Amino acid sequence: MHTTHTILVNLEYAELNQESEIIHYAENATDVFQHYAFDWRTVQDVTIGSNKPDELLNLLEQCLDTQQQQITQCLKVLNNNLGDSLSQIVSTLSNDNTFTLEFNELAKLLAGEYTFESCFFDTEYCTSRINKDTLQAVKEAPENYALVLFDCHN
Repeated sequence: MHTTHTILVNLEYAELNQESEIIHYAENATDVFQHYAFDWRTVQDVTIGSNKPDELLNLLEQCLDTQQQQITQCLKVLNNNLGDSLSQIVSTLSNDNTFTLEFNELAKLLAGEYTFESCFFDTEYCTSRINKDTLQAVKEAPENYALVLFDCHN
């Protein structure tokens, strides 16, 4: 299975300015996740905020939308099948692990754990979650950021 993973690099934090350095940094920052978030990967593209600020922000917002859709879908499955309160869900899962996969996926997404399904990683904060502060920082200074897109296989 293939999917695109988007890796956010803060260029100021990493003191990078050439595309090859940015790619190398993104690879090094996520190497530890090989065989967990991906088996192998190839570079698809690099978007540098100083060159394409609108594209950078658009890609980041797409990642955020995808994450929100994944969270909503997992929650919908859990609510429809196990109830709408956390105590109900946990109680049911304690006796029947039918929807443990959805619960586990939801927990990983909310915790910011970088997995094959999260498809995003922020190298500065070592998280797969995109929060409002990160989005605002990128909006205010897109020239300080780059996105490296990898075609990942798992």
